[in-house]
Amino acid sequence: EAHHSSRGYPLRAHARTHVSVACRAECETHIAVAMAVIDGAGGASPADSQQCGSQGAAVTTADTANRRRDRRRVEAKLKLPEVGDEVTVFSDARAGNVVAVGYVRVVYGDHGAYVECRLDQVRWEHFEPRNLTAEYYDLYRAIPPGRAQVYLQKQGVQNRPNPPQGRDSKKHNRTEGYADYQPGLVYISVKQVTVRREGAATARTYNAPAKGKPHCDVLRAALRKIPGVTVPEALIRETRVLKDGKHRRFTRVPAEVLSPAAGVATDACLKTALWLADGQPA
Repeated sequence: EAHHSSRGYPLRAHARTHVSVACRAECETHIAVAMAVIDGAGGASPADSQQCGSQGAAVTTADTANRRRDRRRVEAKLKLPEVGDEVTVFSDARAGNVVAVGYVRVVYGDHGAYVECRLDQVRWEHFEPRNLTAEYYDLYRAIPPGRAQVYLQKQGVQNRPNPPQGRDSKKHNRTEGYADYQPGLVYISVKQVTVRREGAATARTYNAPAKGKPHCDVLRAALRKIPGVTVPEALIRETRVLKDGKHRRFTRVPAEVLSPAAGVATDACLKTALWLADGQPA
């Protein structure tokens, strides 16, 4: 893993340790200020917030189709129950650093699924302040090369009936707010961490492998290892209009390339296929 200073210079191991300790101290200072603001605004204290979150875990927040969809995905991909525990380990999906141990619950809102943690469950030495002026939360981001972000909630979103824009956002015009975020608790997107449950052999991740070209490269590399297989490199991307009047995009190998590779006439190449050395299609 590459560790660099703010100016881009590599850091030695003892320097990285000093940076982690300094970042933890800085985060703790900002957190203390944020909690004072929460208390001064009449919000819940940390203990009250923890208790509220624990009580809320008994009642599911997956009450609409989009939230139930998110819960199915989280439980299928991460094997993560909605009610939390003290032993589940969450690691940065990119750097691999442990960012939290234990969680209160998984909150399913109209902006996606987020893991809810107490302050003491987060490993603050791996984070640095990123945005402390937002209205509803303080944002902390993992020290590079990490990518995880944690949101220290400063106030609830009861006055926000709809979520901000996002891939998982769904507008329901809720009078109680678009998500059950509790002041004084920390939230991490399920898409930015890997999860290791107690007794599990390996960690699990929410995100599927990247689509598009990486898959093509992996497939080509695997096919080249098969004896007698020829992998044409030329591809054509075309758009066709179907009978329903809609446009569809297709990727195919041109007949002029497939014909010599398969050893057949050009006009016989109606569709792209894989051909073995004996001339039989597979």
